[in-house]
Amino acid sequence: MADIKNLWQSQKQEEPVTLENVHARAGTFQRRIRRRNLIEYAAGAVAISVFAWYIYALPGLMVKIGSGFCIAGILFILWQLHRRIGAEILPETSGLGLIDFHRRALARQRDGLRTVWKWYIAPVIPGFLTMTAGFYFDAPEPMRAAVLYDLFTRLVPFLVLVTGYVLFVNARGARKLQKRIDELDDVK
Repeated sequence: MADIKNLWQSQKQEEPVTLENVHARAGTFQRRIRRRNLIEYAAGAVAISVFAWYIYALPGLMVKIGSGFCIAGILFILWQLHRRIGAEILPETSGLGLIDFHRRALARQRDGLRTVWKWYIAPVIPGFLTMTAGFYFDAPEPMRAAVLYDLFTRLVPFLVLVTGYVLFVNARGARKLQKRIDELDDVK
């Protein structure tokens, strides 16, 4: 019986939703969004640099065009990142205005994560497909079978795994945000 009592007492206590902790949570949330987006912008800049180098260094017109498509896709992704799920300035209001702001910010992030496939993944697909076709068609005829084998046994599974992971992580994040939205709705 003592073990059950200790287990019950050691459970993590939910912090009650008060205006003070909503303000603190909203501030922390916006800082985390800013930090995440800065990392995404830096990663985008690195990726753009790599694909620009591909345009310069790799042979084959289709590979160069595909690299250009990838750069365009990454620029679109970065713009959508800012537009859809960028950080917002925490208002000076308190009370229901602050709760409404935080709820809208949570819902905006949730909706952005739920649609990540169309604005984060889809824009780079044409570039990768064009580059893949370029690697195949630019290879000498006797090497095309080996290139095709490498593409479908290494690159495609890797891209499928990365895409699946990105979708899984974002879906999980959207569910967590929905729980936080539901908590705020219970306060109102």
